[in-house]
Amino acid sequence: LRGPDARLDPAATAAAFASVDDRLEGVRIVSVPSYLYDLLRWPNAVGIGDYMTDQRAWLEAQGLATEITAADTEAAVATNAAALVELVAGSDRPVCFLSHSKGGLEVLQALVDMAPALRARVRCWIALQAPFAGSPLADVWAGDPLGRRFVAGLLELMGGSPRSLIDLTTPVRRADLAAHDAAIAEVVEDVPVLAVAARLTDREDWLAASPFDLLRRWMEAGGAPGDGAVPVNSAILPHARYVVLQGLDHGDTVDGDRPFGVVVSDDVALMQALFAIALSDD
Repeated sequence: LRGPDARLDPAATAAAFASVDDRLEGVRIVSVPSYLYDLLRWPNAVGIGDYMTDQRAWLEAQGLATEITAADTEAAVATNAAALVELVAGSDRPVCFLSHSKGGLEVLQALVDMAPALRARVRCWIALQAPFAGSPLADVWAGDPLGRRFVAGLLELMGGSPRSLIDLTTPVRRADLAAHDAAIAEVVEDVPVLAVAARLTDREDWLAASPFDLLRRWMEAGGAPGDGAVPVNSAILPHARYVVLQGLDHGDTVDGDRPFGVVVSDDVALMQALFAIALSDD
């Protein structure tokens, strides 16, 4: 799917998507956003910032209904997972989940909690950079008493739950994966799942500089290379098919554009490639 300059080839990704697009006929694409996305809802609504705007526009151009869940992204994982179960149960069409970061934990919990008959209504799931095994950033904030109190106060002001931070920590996530390993294997057997990890690397063009670069270097120094928020190994869901995107940070998969016309990642080509991989029988 890549051209000679190692970037995604739009013609190739479009052809790859065309080979599987019939599997999305009549499907409702539900985006489940990242932690603290609620801070972006209002700015995005008035045209400030970008969160999967190009991707959703392209999906809608294919005749697919898209939406971003209205769930409180600062709520506990279990709370939002229950809402997703209700969403699928009440939907008049099959659902495909497109999650980012913490949203992936909520989709995973929802799928584990669903009865097999209800899970059969989920056509696919693409999990972008979910901290399935936890995030070092959450560990730092939750492990420091002052930091934990600060974040708890901020979350309460936003109407969220301090539990949402704890849900992202490594001990909690690893325990959850271990406790539900058999159920996760069943989910992956029932639903086409693609886990997407990313590893940020040095960028020569300063116009393409990543706001996650310092965090990436800190994580690498601790033996956890990743996208600046989630280690690669954490974003790989046990039993599931996965890809690792080289050179991208935690936000590039939802918005690959930079100021001054710099494009770090082609949003549409990447989405075409991911759907093609997720829905492929290969």
